[in-house]
Amino acid sequence: MLISNKLLEQRRWATHAIDSSIGKPKSIINAWGINIGLTMELSQTEPPKSIDNGKRFVCGNTLIELEEQTGRLKERIIVERGAKPQYVFTLESSKQLEFSYQDALTEDEIKEGVKRPEEIVGSYAVFHNRRKVAHIYRPWVKDDKGDTAYCDMRISGNKLFVELDRNWLKRAKYPIVIDPTIGYTDIGASAAGFQNAMYCFGYYPMLESGSLQSIHHYVSSRFGGGIWGMYSDDGSNHPGNLSAYSDPYPTVYDQMLTGWNTIPCSGDLTIDNYWLFCFPAVWTSARYDSYGGVALRYKNIVFQDPPPDPAPAGMGIVNNRAYSVYATYEEIAPPEEAGLLPYGISTNPRLKSSRFIILEATRQPSLIDIQTTNKPNRITLF
Repeated sequence: MLISNKLLEQRRWATHAIDSSIGKPKSIINAWGINIGLTMELSQTEPPKSIDNGKRFVCGNTLIELEEQTGRLKERIIVERGAKPQYVFTLESSKQLEFSYQDALTEDEIKEGVKRPEEIVGSYAVFHNRRKVAHIYRPWVKDDKGDTAYCDMRISGNKLFVELDRNWLKRAKYPIVIDPTIGYTDIGASAAGFQNAMYCFGYYPMLESGSLQSIHHYVSSRFGGGIWGMYSDDGSNHPGNLSAYSDPYPTVYDQMLTGWNTIPCSGDLTIDNYWLFCFPAVWTSARYDSYGGVALRYKNIVFQDPPPDPAPAGMGIVNNRAYSVYATYEEIAPPEEAGLLPYGISTNPRLKSSRFIILEATRQPSLIDIQTTNKPNRITLF
């Protein structure tokens, strides 16, 4: 994904909070410089009554408690008696959101070494403009004896359905607690390891001319170094010519930290489609979510510096994976004189010299209506 440096800082300061002013549970997610008010309201025959300054709500024999934790907002549903096998929540948002279902891993993914925690199987990653803003984790239920079980969850239209295990419910001792949770995070919830190959993520559109500053890669475990960079798309959904690449990073083997790592990488970018790449010297790790419209390209080749130009032909593909890898850039202002089309020659020694045209990007307005996409396992909430 390509983001401006302004958006990078706004991502780093992403927060969430509880909005008690509207008389119902609401999570306020501030991410990528946008306020995303995501309401997940339990559907009841009577409206909930707010108590305790809007952090607790009473509705019949049900108590709703909101609790903020590090990186998460928990909406705890406490049922004193007569629990139903299904609970329905209404989702509302002022922004266009996409809810991408995280299915159980396939046999091929398990053989690949992909890891997907139990609370992620059956959950939803939440995206806005192809950027991850939140995660709705798979809810669980617990009775007064401490017996727990995961619930099934699905989203249809603007409704979120939580299904309780009927056999568990028959033997449960009241009160029971249902625990749907929203996490504000831009980090993928599944983990994959890479080794002995080049990996390309994308592709991502560059909507304005800019100067590449760095690449940010979330690492799920410590590992050796490599080279990061960008290829332009060759027009056939495949990496093409080399646009920019970093020095080997880190300079000391096995010094990359768990978490977000910033790899310096500079170069001039034009309006085009690009693939970010990671070329590990030995092996690396990455986090991702299942998400339609993006892909992973890979090729088993021996590490080399500089990386191949153009990209290796016939790269394999794994569809529907959005990795926690970003590139940041500084915007280049368009020329003031009408009709002027300037060009530049890169002075970056690790960037292939190229002319570039500065053009303006068009942006799409946000929509507010609730709709669903036709793509499988992917719901869009406008």
